Parts: sequence; structure tokens; C-alpha cells
Amino acid sequence: STGLPGGTSAQVLKLDPAGARLWLGALDGVFVSGNGANSWASANAGLPSQPPIALALAFGLGGDVWLGAEASGGGVWRAPGGVPPWTHVAFAAEPIHDAQFAGAQRVVGLYNGAWAAAAGDIVASTAWQFDLGTDTRTLAVDPADPTRWLAGGVGAFIDNANIGLLTGDGASAAKVYERFGAGHVRDLAFDPFNPGVVLAGLYPAGFGNEAIARSTDSGQTWTDVPGTVGWSCDSLAHDPFTPGRVLALLG
Repeated sequence: STGLPGGTSAQVLKLDPAGARLWLGALDGVFVSGNGANSWASANAGLPSQPPIALALAFGLGGDVWLGAEASGGGVWRAPGGVPPWTHVAFAAEPIHDAQFAGAQRVVGLYNGAWAAAAGDIVASTAWQFDLGTDTRTLAVDPADPTRWLAGGVGAFIDNANIGLLTGDGASAAKVYERFGAGHVRDLAFDPFNPGVVLAGLYPAGFGNEAIARSTDSGQTWTDVPGTVGWSCDSLAHDPFTPGRVLALLG
């Protein structure tokens, strides 16, 4: 087990056709050995930071290695010539909850975080990823800075509504809001008259939590709006003609 993480749970073990390398697919990634399993090296380049669960390995012409995987980032992956980085080549792994234009970037919210890419490119993972508990249900792009995004959703505890702040086109991320028992953040809306003001709608806003949160510094810090306990806010909209007037769609 030299080179493997402690407690690795093996899912599939295969010898390549040339008999030169052993490939191991595990719960925590893909590993390869060129010395008969005396030691292992990580072969996860190109996979998400939290690798999908490897279920199958196959070998093609020219030494290509194919990986079939499930869970976050699952689908079919290919390592040309048997040398990672892997490229995702088939089957969407997760439903897309939201998509936004952010300057030159296209941003999508998935079960395992926020993904982004320039026009024409395949979206790649950002710094807001699964190991933080980042089921992303809604996205909002800062109208004053298209490289700055808010990602709302739910964390690893199933009902801990949270918001992530992503900067530098997704290069950095930080959790800026979390409420346990509140469900998940269903919508985010910047005020068209004052982009520093952002509202977040929480659904179902259980366990005595407020259903609307408000930020006055472009999403850096948040305050719950009193009087909204149990509202189960599904969507928010700022009135484009009347400053300060907001509509809330309640579930």
C-alpha cells in the first residue's frame, strides 16, 4: 500500500494489456503502479478535487485508458496514451441547477459546486467544490465586477443553507453565510439600484430560521431579515421601477 492514502477502498484493479502497469480505481481516486504493486502513484490529474468513484477501467488502442465513474464528477473519462490528465468525454454527472454569464465566463451550479469556462470550452471546477459541502442551487454575478460570483445552496449536512463568495473567476472561494436547519439558499438577487445590496431566499426556512437574508456589502457579510420565519422563499425579484421594493415568491 505504499503511496496509497490510508484506508483506501479498492473498487477495480486491472493490468494493462502490455503487462507493464497495474491500475487501481478506489473510492478516493485512481492510482497506478509500474512495479507490480510494490508502490503506487496518484493518477488523478484532471479529475475534480474530490475524485469520482471509479467503477470500471478499460484500455484502448494506442494505450488510452478509459475510466467509468459515478457520484460527483462521474461519467466516462479518458487518459490519452495512458497518461493523465483525464478528460471528461461522456455523460453529465450531475443536474445543472443554474447557469449565468459572467463577462467572458459561463458559470454553472452543480451538486458538487460551481464550474466555469470561457465560451466554447468545457466547464471546469472552480475553488467552490464538493469537499466544502457545496451543492450549488443558485448563482449571482456581481454587476459591478463580473469576476466575482455568489453561489447559494446547501452544505454536507443536508439542511445547512450556505452562500459561497467566489473571486478571480472562481480561483478563490470562501463560505460567507451558513444557517443550520434552514434548508438551502434557493435564490440570490442583486439590487439594480444599489449593487451593494443582495438578497438571499431560503427554502424551507425550517427550525425557526428566517427565510430572507440581506447583504449590504455585495455579499461579503449577511444579516437575516426579521419577520420572515417559515416563509419558504422560492424566488426573489427587485422591482426595476421602484427602488427598495421587492417581490418574494413563497413556497
